[in-house]
Amino acid sequence: MLKLDEALELTKAVQKRKSQDMRIYQKSNEYLKFIFNNIDVLGKDVLTVLGSTDQFFAFVDKKAKKIDAFDINPLTEYYYFLRKWCFAKNICYPLEIKDVVIKEIIKKVEANSLEEMWAKEFWSEFYQNKDSNGYLFYKTKYEKEWDFPLESVVLDFRKLEKESKSNIKFYNIDVFKKNTFSCKYDVVFMSNILQRAQFDSEKLKICADNLDRVLHSGGVVLCTNFIDNYRIYEKISEFEQEMMGDGFSYEEKRGYNPIFYTEMPVYYTYKKK
Repeated sequence: MLKLDEALELTKAVQKRKSQDMRIYQKSNEYLKFIFNNIDVLGKDVLTVLGSTDQFFAFVDKKAKKIDAFDINPLTEYYYFLRKWCFAKNICYPLEIKDVVIKEIIKKVEANSLEEMWAKEFWSEFYQNKDSNGYLFYKTKYEKEWDFPLESVVLDFRKLEKESKSNIKFYNIDVFKKNTFSCKYDVVFMSNILQRAQFDSEKLKICADNLDRVLHSGGVVLCTNFIDNYRIYEKISEFEQEMMGDGFSYEEKRGYNPIFYTEMPVYYTYKKK
């Protein structure tokens, strides 16, 4: 975990607009209900991008055996703890609730690990800032009915809090750079990270090597699609598949995506041969 003093310095850099790519996603912008209705992770070892932590907690709810996380942004690990504490009060998204309520939740937290203690101090200081909701988070753009993707997957947040740990295994990494991992996994959830590389062959080849090393044989890379123009999607997908190489088999899952109001590949997978 990024040390507390370094995390606080990073938030100051974000506030001064020096590190805008280190902002946190308040909530997922993916069609999680469709994804988790179509995959089975029961008893599997999962590595997921942390991001808004929605995906992480959905895997907890769906009874994955082990769930570790990665992200280029170290502040996402701090956000994990805030989400977890709020679940105990049946609150899904802290930024949707009055600050006074969240401050009281943080105040009453009994930290059970060094990481949780740092997180408590971090969020206590964050909420002392009158502009606490104004600079650190990305805001979603979708309509109200799709503003709460985790709520469409999870029914009991209090139970989810009890099943969540006081610390997590977290890799603060850039997946487009060579990485080493201490474990292997059955599923790696990449969100839309691969699509961000688009036609950058070097990035995609490095990422493919990372995924090959971290997956068990037969393991699956799960990626979400944010391209609603199918011609563009096909071009990017064709190039991406070529860069992933012959060691993976490709498959996509189509459906109506209410976020984009269209039929499209909602997610696609690469299975390690």
